[in-house]
Amino acid sequence: MSPDDFIALRKLKGKQILTDIEFVQHKDLSPHVVAFDDAEVDNSMGLGVVASGQYNRKTGRTTFCFTLEGRGQICRVCVNGAIHGDAGRTHKHELRDEADIGELPHAVPRPDLAGKTPKEIWEIICRNARIDHVGNFTDPSGE
Repeated sequence: MSPDDFIALRKLKGKQILTDIEFVQHKDLSPHVVAFDDAEVDNSMGLGVVASGQYNRKTGRTTFCFTLEGRGQICRVCVNGAIHGDAGRTHKHELRDEADIGELPHAVPRPDLAGKTPKEIWEIICRNARIDHVGNFTDPSGE
């Protein structure tokens, strides 16, 4: 997927996530961390894209990822996470080159997401990416 293809996918109207999203414990994660995996993003380009997320109940760290099946991550949003260069603790990793798929080394600050609940962050991400999440979203922060 080239950056142009990614932009076309992001701008594509009619994308949907039909499944309910509920963060649950995973045996491989810290007891403070809950996550969801493999929420399919239906799209008319026919690309296999899934969303996943993690929330740390102790620190408030929230991460959402969009992954192109068989290739790797194409977008990752980190809120209250580790400092990533000039992008700070709240940033978006973006695809700038096809070689970036999976690693996403480039990050841009997203101060507009700071202080938001996971549900609020999810709604902003979906709105910006033109994704209609028609299922339920259970906010792991309890707010």
